[in-house]
Amino acid sequence: MPVLATLEREFAAKGLAVVTVCMGASAEEARQALRKANVDLRTLVDEDTETASPYRVSGTPTTYLIDGAGVIVTSSVGYGDDTEDSLRAEIQHLLEE
Repeated sequence: MPVLATLEREFAAKGLAVVTVCMGASAEEARQALRKANVDLRTLVDEDTETASPYRVSGTPTTYLIDGAGVIVTSSVGYGDDTEDSLRAEIQHLLEE
């Protein structure tokens, strides 16, 4: 989550908005997780994991980049050493279109 917060700060002026979804947890558990990660991100709470099926979530974290028309442009599952650089490049490419 800190990577997402960093990218949102970096690209906010160009229109990037980050929204996280906390699945299978209460609002209080989501607040605690954000506090523990020391991030301030818009977070939707899905206690019943209703968003998993329509968005085909196969693991967490799952990251989607959605364009201005609401179309999912890319998605990825998991987190690795190259996640921040990869997301930054994809965001820059999307913003240039």
